[in-house]
Amino acid sequence: KFIVLIKLKMSTATVKPDPGDIQTRLLNLAGQLPAGINQAALRSHLSDLPMDRIIQCINQLTQSGKLEVLQTANRELLWRLRDASADRRLDGLDTKEVMVYEQLRAFGNKGASAQQLQSRSAMPQREIGKCLNSLEAKKLVKTVRPVGHAKKKIFMLFELEPDASLQAGTFFSGEGFDQEFVDVLCQQCTLYLRRKAEAAATPAATTSASATLEEVQQFIGQSRVSTVALSLDDIRRVLRALTLEGVVETRPGPYAGAGSSCLYRLARSQLPASGDFGAVRVPCVSCPVAPDCRIGGEISPIGCVYLTDWAKGQF
Repeated sequence: KFIVLIKLKMSTATVKPDPGDIQTRLLNLAGQLPAGINQAALRSHLSDLPMDRIIQCINQLTQSGKLEVLQTANRELLWRLRDASADRRLDGLDTKEVMVYEQLRAFGNKGASAQQLQSRSAMPQREIGKCLNSLEAKKLVKTVRPVGHAKKKIFMLFELEPDASLQAGTFFSGEGFDQEFVDVLCQQCTLYLRRKAEAAATPAATTSASATLEEVQQFIGQSRVSTVALSLDDIRRVLRALTLEGVVETRPGPYAGAGSSCLYRLARSQLPASGDFGAVRVPCVSCPVAPDCRIGGEISPIGCVYLTDWAKGQF
């Protein structure tokens, strides 16, 4: 009898818990704890089960879409029943991918960098990268490159429109930065400033060869190249890009207004070399200190290198 009793005890000890029973207990526990199950709750309510089996079943429930994994501010993991009305796009994702997805959901349309995701989780940077690549391939996550930071990657849920702080306002489309649209705007701005310069037939017509932001904005609106209204900031960005390319020059404006703190004109390098329009190429036309330039003054046309070079045809 003693020997039989020992054998019975040994056979009982080697019986593995049924995964189906463990999953049922986990789902019941999740229903009792709607805020989520943490590891302390697992140890308290499922103390009779080995932790590795519990984690295995949790992963299976997560992949099947019955549980979702969350993470608190102090990096504690929580497992919670998924809303029955939630979409099925997360079905088949592993636990780490779901965790990254849920973190990005929390960041909303401002998105997060891989470094931000790593700092809020215990996952290595390499694992974060693998999850992001997988989520992007499945069209669940997309990459956004913030304006002015072309090398920086921000990740967000695929269906979200990026926050205004990440995009160039009107210049961002669902495919990313709309370079073709910006090119059209650059052409229109250049065309308008060229017409302004052509209308300024003499060096004295400096102001008439220039334009304010409001004037350029009005011209773009009338040209109907854009189906949406462009703000002064939009126009300023375009003109800034043209200035950096050497196509447009700026000079102090007549007054400091909301958008007219400076004037814009076609750069000297863009003006014709001969003809009636050639007078506009006189360097005095776009010189920022022209109003203070006078014979006998601290700034004088006598001895001006730029004016001398222009007279020699070298400007």
